[in-house]
Amino acid sequence: MKKWYKYIKFVFLAVIIIGLTWILAGFSTKQDKVVDRSNVTNEFKNISELATYKNSYTDVLFIKDSKKIKEFTIPFTTNSILIKYSGYIKAGVDLQSAQIDLDESEKKITVKLKKSKILDNVIDTNSVTVLDETTSIFSKVQTKEIFDEINNNKGQVVDKLVKEGFLDKANENTKILLEGLLKNMGFEKISIEFV
Repeated sequence: MKKWYKYIKFVFLAVIIIGLTWILAGFSTKQDKVVDRSNVTNEFKNISELATYKNSYTDVLFIKDSKKIKEFTIPFTTNSILIKYSGYIKAGVDLQSAQIDLDESEKKITVKLKKSKILDNVIDTNSVTVLDETTSIFSKVQTKEIFDEINNNKGQVVDKLVKEGFLDKANENTKILLEGLLKNMGFEKISIEFV
């Protein structure tokens, strides 16, 4: 009885393994993908904006203010504050404005995009830390003034990163990501151009 049980168990396992192998082989057969303009356009519209490069930063800002009458500084009205804050900047491209030229028979596509731009520049308000503060008897630095100065300083951070090639790196990453996406869609000859 035990021999028959082992034999039936072995046959049952063999049938399951053969069946699974047959099913998996059926799923892995390569099929040609249908590639057309509407597939690409819909994919780009679904993505809309593609953020391809992010930079986190920390900056220190010194704010000094005093009350004045014309050019004369009123004594005991000088305030100063030293703050540290963190944020991040994202850059990428707008895919909805992409121009697409394709040759379906040759599986060739050319995508023309506007160059990368800054998509986000966000300050983490929880990261704002006062490192040093000197306040006068008659006035204090208001929270609104602090955040106004931080917002003004954000633009300087962007300018510095752009000079260092931040947007160029975003363009490079965009090209790599889109080439991968388009290869998965079945294209073999891919050209990404920035205008």
